[in-house]
Amino acid sequence: MTLPPLVALLLACGFVFPACSGNGLDEQDASDRVSSAEDRAALFDYLLAKTLERESFSEIKNQTLGLDIEAGMLRYRDEMIAADTDEKLFYVLFKISNARKDRHLRISLVEGGLELQETAGVSMENYPSADSPILHAPVRFATDYSTPGSHFVFLSDMATEFSEQLDEDLLESGDPPAIGDRLVGVNGEALDEYFMRAEPYHRYSTVNGLWRQFAAWIPQRSYQFPPEIYGDELILELERGDGTGYSLSLPYVPAGSIDWAVGDEHRQYPGFGLAFSTPTYDLYLSESGRPVLLLAWYGFRETLVQDVDRLMEYAEQEGLLDHAIIWDGTRSGGGSKGAYAIQRLSPEPFKTTFGNLRLSDTTAPFVERKQREFEENRLLDS
Repeated sequence: MTLPPLVALLLACGFVFPACSGNGLDEQDASDRVSSAEDRAALFDYLLAKTLERESFSEIKNQTLGLDIEAGMLRYRDEMIAADTDEKLFYVLFKISNARKDRHLRISLVEGGLELQETAGVSMENYPSADSPILHAPVRFATDYSTPGSHFVFLSDMATEFSEQLDEDLLESGDPPAIGDRLVGVNGEALDEYFMRAEPYHRYSTVNGLWRQFAAWIPQRSYQFPPEIYGDELILELERGDGTGYSLSLPYVPAGSIDWAVGDEHRQYPGFGLAFSTPTYDLYLSESGRPVLLLAWYGFRETLVQDVDRLMEYAEQEGLLDHAIIWDGTRSGGGSKGAYAIQRLSPEPFKTTFGNLRLSDTTAPFVERKQREFEENRLLDS
């Protein structure tokens, strides 16, 4: 059984890859829609050339992560040429688009193209959006960053009915799972091995960002990752604080149906009270009077200037200008107004990166044509 046709849309290039096969088509129609190895090689070369031509790279990010965008894309050329099914093609395109590790090149699902196989009885109605999970196991994970270069993942939340999902033998043999238990394996693989398989399907600007995403996606089941990464159940190997290990085998359920034990409480900050909220941030003040304030930051978009101005006016009125700032950007999106925020919040001088000015591909031919018309005395406009 298959889902309705889905197509990979490559946003950076404005390129829509047509469906390779379709539902309810006769043999002739289907054969007309199947790509050849030569087609896929030509498509790869086109995407590579347009990606490098468009540029818009972050040099500091590429240096920090050790990225070579061209080499990262070329790594998947042979796999793309050999991708003789819709599913294989979709997921190799996913990895190719992620070689930049940013949103300048990405694929999305739209009606009318590449078909993905239905998994675990999931229908099209269970795809809330391209960024939403389909199914979720009744646990959540987070990453510990306390030791630089040595991240580990731990249990951070569980469903309120979590005990009902557990094997009776586990409950009889020891303590139930607890928040803080360390994750050491997923679906029969050591965590490090599982991490290496999942990494190509993530976009990230920092190593910490990758580990935050990785931990959050482990219990989720989505088209973002190929079916072979999942099983019918989520099988976990965990370790308690005393070093004893245990296994869990958990079902996937609709993400919106879970009542979490911790839930949004992890967004609260012990010792701080909310002063006010804006679309850009929430401001928290120390309840003990310590000279520190906390900003839970959400983005750098339309209302940033007035929101930051409001913050500075409030800080001046309340005598907060000498306070230290804890800036929590773990739930932040992007935007183009970051320089203004830094200008107002930081006492130190800084330099912005403006990127490269690039001209449209149509500009040079247009100028050349106008030059010829001028030389031939045919220039009728200014």
